[in-house]
Amino acid sequence: MGMTPEELRAAEDAELARMKQQIALPEFLIDRNWVKDKAGSGGDYTTLRRGSDKLVVSQQDDRAGRKNWVWADAHNKAPGGSGYADSIIGYMMTYEGARSIGHARGMIRRGEGWPDPRRQDHRAGRPAPPAPVAEKRAADEVTPGKLIAEDIEKARSAHAIWQGLSRFDDFTYTGKRFLDDDLVREHSFLMRQFTDRDMPDCDTAEGLQRKFVNPVFGYLAKVEGDVLVAGFDRRYYVHGERRPHMHGKRIGLWLSHATSTPGGFEYVVFAESPISALSYQQLKRLPRAMLVAFGGHMHQLQPALIKQLCEFLCDARVVLAMDNDTDAREDAGARYVAEITKLVPRAEPDRPEIAGMDWNDVLVQQHR
Repeated sequence: MGMTPEELRAAEDAELARMKQQIALPEFLIDRNWVKDKAGSGGDYTTLRRGSDKLVVSQQDDRAGRKNWVWADAHNKAPGGSGYADSIIGYMMTYEGARSIGHARGMIRRGEGWPDPRRQDHRAGRPAPPAPVAEKRAADEVTPGKLIAEDIEKARSAHAIWQGLSRFDDFTYTGKRFLDDDLVREHSFLMRQFTDRDMPDCDTAEGLQRKFVNPVFGYLAKVEGDVLVAGFDRRYYVHGERRPHMHGKRIGLWLSHATSTPGGFEYVVFAESPISALSYQQLKRLPRAMLVAFGGHMHQLQPALIKQLCEFLCDARVVLAMDNDTDAREDAGARYVAEITKLVPRAEPDRPEIAGMDWNDVLVQQHR
């Protein structure tokens, strides 16, 4: 039985208050490539910059005495001009392309791994559905360390959403990355796709087009004894630009297959992203390879998971197919290689020869 209009309105109001109060704007903005200006920040406010834009973030009491996170734009881009205090909703509409309040809330909800209030009658307050047997076997080898309550909540919310996603069978996006359909299908254990009902703007022409380019990659972990897709990301095109969105917490690993038996694989290949892992396999054609990705930015709990998985697949050769970031300010790929080889000494690094490229860049270059 669904919610009454009054119940839905109350649930949406509670969600909005939660967004304003519980999502710490400084960290939220840093995740969106804003950089903290230490010189311009004080004890009760934080200044952040992105390009030529500059925001000042602080907390303000509302009429009920609750502290809400707000921001002010120093360059008069906000509706009220310089010094105007706006909420996270206003930020999404001003800087992240949200077209309405509802669209902004949907973007925040998916990014934080929160369930949609309109679906809470069959999601909220109930345990996550049991994972398939294959996912249970795989997650036995990816049990993260101690998690805080917020991580657990986001992981469970993400898993509830994941359960409603369609099986992956649309290869439009992966085709744009020059990946073979058969190879992707063979390694699609933790892949799903968004359909039109999952999109916040599915009634628009752009929204209907997006459903054909929305592969979803799940990161599997065992959380409090339950096997969950604790987080997942998707790639899609908006106005010709490829954008990622992360739901839940990236505290698990993306796996191309279920780890049914230790002797089932000759190779285990670690890459920063699933697309890079798939690209590496298409280029190298390794026999019986397990592909693994940690999502681009390694969470502090993920190195231990990598070690667990390599100990389980003890006879497999371990390849670290990281990006070549030698032209960047920080060579993240080299850092990941060093971090993993400390835990897994038998690991063999294999990075693209050209600076600034990942393995999908190499694959795309071969087709152009």
